[in-house]
Amino acid sequence: MSRQFAAIKRLSTEHDVPAAIAYLANHVEDFSVIERLAVAEGLSFFEVSTAFRDTDYKQMKIHLLDGYLNSAAHKIIADSLIGQLQESGLLPEE
Repeated sequence: MSRQFAAIKRLSTEHDVPAAIAYLANHVEDFSVIERLAVAEGLSFFEVSTAFRDTDYKQMKIHLLDGYLNSAAHKIIADSLIGQLQESGLLPEE
């Protein structure tokens, strides 16, 4: 994974486009290893799994037999990312 993050950072630098890693797990788990690898390569890291702590994750899927998220889940992710991007200074506050 370190090589992939290094490649993302290299492309980001070459094209002068900021890059970040957004992490979403099916259930909240220890994401510190992934965060350390991303940060070591100079990438911003945003964890969005914890935004689902107060929700029934099963209700966030389009269908219970697949992993595709519905519009309510996408809104939770977007709101979490917007807040974290603003806190980090990568996105101006409105």
